[in-house]
Amino acid sequence: MEKVMCDMEIVSVIKDAFQEYEGEHSLVLFSRGCNYNCPTCHNRNFINNKPIGTAIELINELITPIHTAVVFLGGEPTIHGEKLIEAIKHAKGLGLKTKVFTNGSWYGFMKELIMIVDSISIDLKALHDTTVEKITGIYQEEYADCIITLAREARLHEVNIELRTTNLSVLPNKELERIKIIIPDGIKHIIQREIQ
Repeated sequence: MEKVMCDMEIVSVIKDAFQEYEGEHSLVLFSRGCNYNCPTCHNRNFINNKPIGTAIELINELITPIHTAVVFLGGEPTIHGEKLIEAIKHAKGLGLKTKVFTNGSWYGFMKELIMIVDSISIDLKALHDTTVEKITGIYQEEYADCIITLAREARLHEVNIELRTTNLSVLPNKELERIKIIIPDGIKHIIQREIQ
């Protein structure tokens, strides 16, 4: 998989959000593009829209004194690589907390990300690589093991970590029950309903 290396293009924003980062008044930025093709993605209708600006431009333009955080969603923010890191550092330089929602697919980059972000929400789509492929359209070896390892590393670095699993029709009940069992202690696990 090849990362997109350009300015971090943003296709939509929520200027005042309170749900995406618990306890924080957040500016939410939706990045352009994704490396997966999940049919149930609730953002798939706009992730490839024309950009409205770059992350840093929009942070500078939209942050007010009452904001306490910037949240990066997608699409998939991590496909923007170092541009995401730059945007996070910029937000932190303004005294803001940062959170990233990610599918966790860029394992090497994720290890760098957890060193600077305050909070991270990672998809744990399935346990079996073949189920992950049915959900995302991409085969990834040892997908679940990598996500669980990232979650443990994030916790070691005192990053607020949550894992999210969507209860999809293609995700067998036994697999969902097994996911619940393997989540390490101290890591929040959210089970979301499938969006039709």
